[in-house]
Amino acid sequence: MKAGKLSQKDIVRWKYQRYIKDYLKSIASVDEGVGRVLKHLDESGLAKNTIVIYSSDQGFYLGEHGWYDKRWMFEESFKMPFVIRWPGVIKAGVTTKALIQNIDYGPTFLDVCGAKTPADMQGRSIVPLLRNGGKRPANWRDAVYYTYYGESTHRVAAHDGVRTERYTLFYVPKYKEWQLFDNEKDPQQMKSVHKDPSYADVLKGLQQKYRDLKKNYRAHSAILPDDRLGQEWWKNRHLDMNKKANSGAHDLLFIGDSITQGWEGSGKEIWQKYYGKRKALNLGISGDRTEHVIWRLNNGNLRRQQKAKVAVVMIGTNNTGHSEQDPSETADGVERILSILRARCPNARVLLLGVFPRDEMPDGRKRGINDSLNEKLAAFHNGKRVHYLNINERFLEESGRLPKEIMPDFLHPKEKGYAIWAEAIEEKLIELGL
Repeated sequence: MKAGKLSQKDIVRWKYQRYIKDYLKSIASVDEGVGRVLKHLDESGLAKNTIVIYSSDQGFYLGEHGWYDKRWMFEESFKMPFVIRWPGVIKAGVTTKALIQNIDYGPTFLDVCGAKTPADMQGRSIVPLLRNGGKRPANWRDAVYYTYYGESTHRVAAHDGVRTERYTLFYVPKYKEWQLFDNEKDPQQMKSVHKDPSYADVLKGLQQKYRDLKKNYRAHSAILPDDRLGQEWWKNRHLDMNKKANSGAHDLLFIGDSITQGWEGSGKEIWQKYYGKRKALNLGISGDRTEHVIWRLNNGNLRRQQKAKVAVVMIGTNNTGHSEQDPSETADGVERILSILRARCPNARVLLLGVFPRDEMPDGRKRGINDSLNEKLAAFHNGKRVHYLNINERFLEESGRLPKEIMPDFLHPKEKGYAIWAEAIEEKLIELGL
């Protein structure tokens, strides 16, 4: 290769052979390792009361469909290993065609231990399936929902779909294209039949199932992590915020969009007055929606912030403004942000602000959408960890009009608006421990 005597095709062949053989050797070593674990359990007598489960993430392509790695919803990567040994409950060699998912693992483990499954867990225990010899209970699911968010590294387009016992249907938004496979007649999924008239009823039924499951799992844009790395300025700001987050712990976090970023512009002097000595970190980026904040918080913005005392969250106006997204969906995105903060900043109390008013007059369409969103955000208040506060009345005249001297474009505050904001939350910040 270094001598330049190999063609590009030969180089690809060599890389493929080396990569795939390394992968297969890794799989073989895992098999051997599992065998040693099982042998030790048998020899030590622990096997009698030990449940052993072997699983992994997605399957792996060995060249099928021209791919290696995983991610696509084709069978080779869609299927996942799930092998279980449960002495006295499951007989050796039992298999099932019942559809299970990794979201079932948590409820299953809780069920095995005799614990109650929290209502907000989306999976279900497979213990009834296991105790019944693999036979599906009458109310078992008939389809599995799958989604891949897509990212540039692996060059696999974002897509999602449903898998039933017989069919696979998925949709690729980038190309606005459906793919439908009859896995009984075409197990290698070589030809999509989404345009075949004889499958019209099947396609229609599966598309409805797809919509129903997406609604059930709240799988919409506001809750699915998304980045804007294709915009250089956004990428640079994100990396700069990561750098600041990594420089040390902060007591106070501000999380949001352009209105929050504006603390560095129109609100600069007010920020310095109220937060300059408080170890505060601005995590706002102009144009961001809930899905972008979700991505950022999971990709470095909360680094070393486990000891943060308070996080001020105000996000959602770009969801409602850019596409007039349903307030319930935007609220789902905010709820996911609160969940991430709970996990990554366990000591922080959250001051969740109502989204600021839009439009000059109270009957403005976007004002109405934001008001509806705020009604839903208020439900997240528990008075312990999450504290909801709506300060919108402070920006408005008695008639409900939004003055230009506070928000010139009826969206972004000028210095006077930031002063109102800071004054309105100061007492609450002190109450929460700052």
